[in-house]
Amino acid sequence: MNSLPSSVERENLGQFLLENLQDITDKLNQIVTDSDRIILDNLLQ
Repeated sequence: MNSLPSSVERENLGQFLLENLQDITDKLNQIVTDSDRIILDNLLQ
């Protein structure tokens, strides 16, 4: 039995990781944006 992933499995895994990475990046950007807004709000009060 061959334990090495096939090229299709590698491609699917790569796509899966890429989509998750994009999702994580989007969430991090939202967190940074939210925290910046909170900091600005606090400074302006």
